[in-house]
Amino acid sequence: MPTIHKTRADDVTGSRRRWAMALIGAAGLGAGLPSHAGLIEWLHGSPPPRPRAPPPAQVARVSHADGLAPDPQVEGFLRALASAVMARDGKPMLPRLADRYTIDDLPSGFKAADLFVQAVEQIPGADEIIVRSITVQGGVRIAQTEFRYPKAVLKSYSFRFNAEGQLLASDLFKLQRRDHGE
Repeated sequence: MPTIHKTRADDVTGSRRRWAMALIGAAGLGAGLPSHAGLIEWLHGSPPPRPRAPPPAQVARVSHADGLAPDPQVEGFLRALASAVMARDGKPMLPRLADRYTIDDLPSGFKAADLFVQAVEQIPGADEIIVRSITVQGGVRIAQTEFRYPKAVLKSYSFRFNAEGQLLASDLFKLQRRDHGE
């Protein structure tokens, strides 16, 4: 049987072929990944879901200020919000958000509705929600509210609704950027 002798040139060529195949394979594998973030998730797995805050002791009462005519759509939205906060489930609120629902300073690539659902699972529950005023500007109703929290904490928020009573925007919560691991 003849003896086959390998030369150094054969080793280099074989090494190049192996590297080329590895690069082609990696390129094919990476083609299905949408971005750098997708690669990180693929390598390390999905982060665990954020834990929900404990529910409030009671569902917030919704009322309107003396002398203010009740607005069934605004009060209905606020009652649904109070129930969602009590249940720590924001998904039932999605039909009550307008298609154009926005959040101030929302980074690109994020959906405002998804962040609203997350916020409902995290925000503290109020004891009472009072509608202080409702104004109309160009077909948009703006409701000024007061949320009364335990320990006599009072906070004012505004809600902007379209003609159908769906939420367009609110200052109920603000986005905070957290670095990985916080």
